[in-house]
Amino acid sequence: MSHPAPKPKRERRMVRRYFRIAEAAERVGVHPNTIRNLERRGLFTVPRDWSGQRRFSEADVQALCALVAGTAGHATRPGERAA
Repeated sequence: MSHPAPKPKRERRMVRRYFRIAEAAERVGVHPNTIRNLERRGLFTVPRDWSGQRRFSEADVQALCALVAGTAGHATRPGERAA
């Protein structure tokens, strides 16, 4: 008696992990308002879900890290001195 052929393994779907603004801010090491200010100034944009909440992918968090590192020490408002 022969055994039935093994069933093919189900392919694992790649699950995308999205972060809320507080989680992204914690991973980058800044306050959530810093991210909001960067977005308001047009330096960074992130997609929003159907309810309007920002959803950060891992790539968004990495890009934000690079942006924050590049803007560290720069004034955030006209006339404001960098700390």
